[in-house]
Amino acid sequence: MEFGLSSDEYEGLIGDLDEIQTRMGSYAHLPWSLDVCEILAVAPAASEAAREARLRFFLQVIGQAQGFAHRLGPPDLLPIDYLAQDYRVESEALAGLNRTAAENAAEKALPDLAGKTIGIYTLAEAGGSRTKRTLKHMFPGCKVAVNSDLV
Repeated sequence: MEFGLSSDEYEGLIGDLDEIQTRMGSYAHLPWSLDVCEILAVAPAASEAAREARLRFFLQVIGQAQGFAHRLGPPDLLPIDYLAQDYRVESEALAGLNRTAAENAAEKALPDLAGKTIGIYTLAEAGGSRTKRTLKHMFPGCKVAVNSDLV
């Protein structure tokens, strides 16, 4: 995808991803779905039709996530918020995923990691970057280092 696909190839790929997502769209596979959405968001798309196809795929993931929104916490919602910005999706489209202030307050308090360092090693650079952003948002004041070296 980095070198670009023709519009027909891209739309065919999205069609295949749609079929897979329809079969396996669940909370257990949400990280995979979000990884795919991120890859699509940052890779070139050959045409307006291709850009619309990737937007439809993202909206499909969001629609499925509404079925298990009660399970979603900050580590799930922050990447979705970032992707919504990439896809220029208004926050109203995510309303079914957002938790009430009471639900958020009821969530266990997160530990204070200010001044601590979190190290992440992954070969999935996009996933590592997304995790770093999420951790820095959830734990202000901590340092997050990502390493994707092959050796």
